[in-house]
Amino acid sequence: MDLASIIGDQLARLLTEHVDRKTLAAAEAGAWSAALWDAVAAFELPRALVAEEQGGHGLAWSDAGAVLHLAGRFAAPIPLGETMIAAALLAEAGIAIPDGAMTIADGRPLALTEGRLDGRLPAVAFGRSAGHLVTVTGPKDAARLCLVDLGAAETEPLNSTGRDGRDDVVLRGIQPVATAPAGPGGAQRILVLGALMRASQIAGALRKLLDLSVDYANTRQQFGRPIGRFQAIQQSLAQLVAEVAAAEVAAITGWRALDRDAARPDAASFEAAVARIRTSEAARIGAAVAHQVHGAIGVTDEHMLHYFTRRLWLWRLEFGAESWWAEELGARVLAAGGDRLWPLLTRDDMP
Repeated sequence: MDLASIIGDQLARLLTEHVDRKTLAAAEAGAWSAALWDAVAAFELPRALVAEEQGGHGLAWSDAGAVLHLAGRFAAPIPLGETMIAAALLAEAGIAIPDGAMTIADGRPLALTEGRLDGRLPAVAFGRSAGHLVTVTGPKDAARLCLVDLGAAETEPLNSTGRDGRDDVVLRGIQPVATAPAGPGGAQRILVLGALMRASQIAGALRKLLDLSVDYANTRQQFGRPIGRFQAIQQSLAQLVAEVAAAEVAAITGWRALDRDAARPDAASFEAAVARIRTSEAARIGAAVAHQVHGAIGVTDEHMLHYFTRRLWLWRLEFGAESWWAEELGARVLAAGGDRLWPLLTRDDMP
């Protein structure tokens, strides 16, 4: 068994042990899931993407996709994906990785003037819980990767659809803990990585919706038989299966493109756009189907379904909504020209 499989098995056990309805309800009430974070940190998963010689596991980006799929499947109420990506970017830039949870954000709204950051970062995931934030700001040819101590920033809590901790982070003349050249892609890279992270989490949550819906359809009795035996329910479940498969393929394709083209400034931007658009569409359809199958029980606080569907609705808006990525993809296809459309879709080394 390879390292990625071992890590996946261990993470699945940790999430099974630590994440349940009570955990999710407490997290949505504002409690930090300390036991879950400590268990994940003890296994050094937050540094899974960091090279072994720098104290990490040295996983490939595509392996990270599998980890984030699991996190989405359990609706893990910790910034595991954000911390993994932040640690990887810091390691690449030669910046010391701090202990504890981190988050990431698109830094385009920020201004870096004379070594100090000013601006407002909207709806940052786990802004009140993370110790540090990693972002990229500045023009593409001179973009800087910045590590920010969130203890020095102002956080304004938001009421998000997912209820799992979103905050506006306000920086007023704050000096970053460290900065370094951002490397290939500049600020766009944060968007690509964030989009792929959310795509994998959406795919994982959709897989959970399928599990919950199949189980409910096989146990809920109506007219003397399980509702799963009715053709209408079977058709709905078949549609959900198709959306789950499409989302999972789109997400892993994006991560594999990043493995292949990591050194390119626009690495995986085409695939990230496709993944973001397709998983967002799947989230919309999948959540609707799951609630149709469950009926009224699915919207009660006592049932697990809403913990996943609400996160799906939130995740599809973060790191560039579906419409934004659709415009990016359309502009790229138009720039390539009509004679390159088919090669663009079918080549193994899609730009």
